[in-house]
Amino acid sequence: FGFYIIDTPEKFAYIAKKASSDPTINIRITEDLDLGGICEAYQPIVGAYAGTIDGGGHIISNFIIDRPEAQMQALIGMAGACTIKNLTMDATCSVVGAGYSAGFVGQTSGSGTITFENVYMHGNVTCNGANGAALFACNMAGLTVIMKNCGVTGNVYGGREAGSLSGWLGADKATLTNCWSVGTVECPRNQSTYPNTYFAAPAGVNYVNCFAAYGTRPGVDQISVEAPQTGELAWKLNGSKFTDVSWYQNLDEGDAYPTQDKTRGIVYPTT
Repeated sequence: FGFYIIDTPEKFAYIAKKASSDPTINIRITEDLDLGGICEAYQPIVGAYAGTIDGGGHIISNFIIDRPEAQMQALIGMAGACTIKNLTMDATCSVVGAGYSAGFVGQTSGSGTITFENVYMHGNVTCNGANGAALFACNMAGLTVIMKNCGVTGNVYGGREAGSLSGWLGADKATLTNCWSVGTVECPRNQSTYPNTYFAAPAGVNYVNCFAAYGTRPGVDQISVEAPQTGELAWKLNGSKFTDVSWYQNLDEGDAYPTQDKTRGIVYPTT
């Protein structure tokens, strides 16, 4: 399968629009992208996107959507069975929308599997409705959800049923592996129905080696807010060992969080 190559913000906007009418196209990002100049006109991908977006380890900055009355505000407003991988939105990014708004995917349609791998959100999301989240708002279609090696440092505000990684993954339909969040979730209507702030919802999600600084979910271990910077998180993601590892971080160079970049250092305790 071929990929459309994106190396400029203008190409990003053009290909995103094309993906709404041809939802099976594959996209590969080959440069870091500052999207500040195209965001006012940007419309989220719709049409049950069913391709692959491969960020190539690159960073998106200044992806700013401010449409408090519009639903499904995200990089992909409506997704089908698709894959998003190797892509980071930095702290300059933010999304403000109505229900089902998030950083990467708003809601879903169709059947199959939606996969998030090596996807990170460091910006904030405000969802003036249901199911806001930093990564993935709501699994409306009952797709199988795979999240692997995903992280959040940004904060989420939602009207109801908001979560850090997701507001609603679908009962018994999701597996999260090596995922983490140190972002807060403020959601007034969570407090009555769900007394503990979500990492991701609902019950029935299969968590494998996942960590959160705020709130509690069965199967998600507690970490400190500083864990990504101090090496605590990298150590835990590696199963509290320094051999046969897959997470790396150069603490003396100020790496802000763990990475799977093998050129970085191996974290180990000093005491």
